[in-house]
Amino acid sequence: MALRTNIRFGLLLILGLAATEVAPVAAQTVANPVEIPACRTTAGEDGLLFQGMFAMVYAPVEFESVRAEEGKLSLFPEVRDELGMLAESKPGAATRAVIEFLAADGTVVHQCAVTGVTFDPEVQDLAQLQTGDCNLSLVAGRPQLVVGHAQVWEINWALPPARDAFGRARVEVGISDPSIADMSRFSERQLYLLGKSPGVTVLGSVVEEQDSSHSINLCPINVLTPAEVIGAEGPEDKDLCHDANGVPMRLSVGQTATMELREGDAQGIEVSEASTAAPDIADFSFAEGGTGATVKGLAPGSTSITLYNTDAFIAQHCEVSVE
Repeated sequence: MALRTNIRFGLLLILGLAATEVAPVAAQTVANPVEIPACRTTAGEDGLLFQGMFAMVYAPVEFESVRAEEGKLSLFPEVRDELGMLAESKPGAATRAVIEFLAADGTVVHQCAVTGVTFDPEVQDLAQLQTGDCNLSLVAGRPQLVVGHAQVWEINWALPPARDAFGRARVEVGISDPSIADMSRFSERQLYLLGKSPGVTVLGSVVEEQDSSHSINLCPINVLTPAEVIGAEGPEDKDLCHDANGVPMRLSVGQTATMELREGDAQGIEVSEASTAAPDIADFSFAEGGTGATVKGLAPGSTSITLYNTDAFIAQHCEVSVE
């Protein structure tokens, strides 16, 4: 879908600027909410917006701008396709809000209502949060994102030929709720996702195409607890980092272990950086000379360690258990 937006300042900054430009609906212009139809949204025809998550809201006709009841939701009219725009319902109690779509002369061409509700994975389907291309391949980590653990994903969709001043594809990526999951870019195609707390959030991306149009992808992320995925026994040996003697890293609090930097059985893999998903559980530090590292258990739990070089090549990804 083609979007008309400026992504020079990054996805989240753009959204913040766009949201400030939405004028509130004047009380006298809004009809009885009972008579106003539900908007079509990413979730379907019932006008649902899940609180704290990005979603698309669609109009049945062309429009120039939008306005909504103040304080109930954020609208991003600069991030849209021809008949829809990005929106976000604010967290809190379930709320109903009316959205007006306006022509260039200010005439209201369509009204519809949305209802902001909490997403419940026991009731709703994750597919109700998804739009666009979510074709990602897991490079490292567990299939499910776990609190205190990380994943590395690779973008499979075609990157546009348009480039910024640094030669990078014009793709901006962000998380709707960074208290549930956080994200950073390993490279142009690789994303590092960190599980922070249980819940569901949305990974959003805006891609600038060669013709200056844009596409938007909203992909749901479900973060689970270690108990749900790993269990009380902790990670299996096959998932754990191994020390210099090949022993799986099951550490006690205060215990240290040394590890060689390698990929599988290969020696001499250059590793220049490391990311520990939960540094309060285990501490990772490079040994002098960079040929090894020390891992120290700090608190009970488990976490993951990702080792990579300056080219974002993943040399090793494994877990540490601290008892």
